[in-house]
Amino acid sequence: MEHITCKMQVKNKNFYERAKTAFYLPHQLITRCARDKWTLLILRDMVFAGKSTYGQFLHSAEKIATNVLADRLAVLESQGLLTKAVAADKKSKFTYRLTEKGVDTVPVIIELILWGAKHCPTIVAPGLLEELLAGKDAAVEKYQQLAREKALA
Repeated sequence: MEHITCKMQVKNKNFYERAKTAFYLPHQLITRCARDKWTLLILRDMVFAGKSTYGQFLHSAEKIATNVLADRLAVLESQGLLTKAVAADKKSKFTYRLTEKGVDTVPVIIELILWGAKHCPTIVAPGLLEELLAGKDAAVEKYQQLAREKALA
């Protein structure tokens, strides 16, 4: 049985249930799936920092609250963007991996990083920004492949 802790969870659960049968334009679904910065930051950390556990996400520089992190991971899992499995080293720990649907977000995340670096005062790891600017398509391929390999590990 699912435990609902806030009104936002009810709204999101209802939206995702309706989205299975209703007609939505792609931008509507994208906006709802990546509805806030936390969802995108989790995806970013999985792709570029190789994070895969709750504890690793919790220690990100942005300091996500524990209840928000748990909710966003559950939403990403329910949307098929990531999978959750018991960690091999500790049975009380879970690891998260991108699915192929999650891997397909890499080009979008890269575009957002490049747009942000161009138009907003933002902090992007200098090496990453140089890599993206030097060859966006090659970077997309590289990070998608890395995510696929990590999913199989």
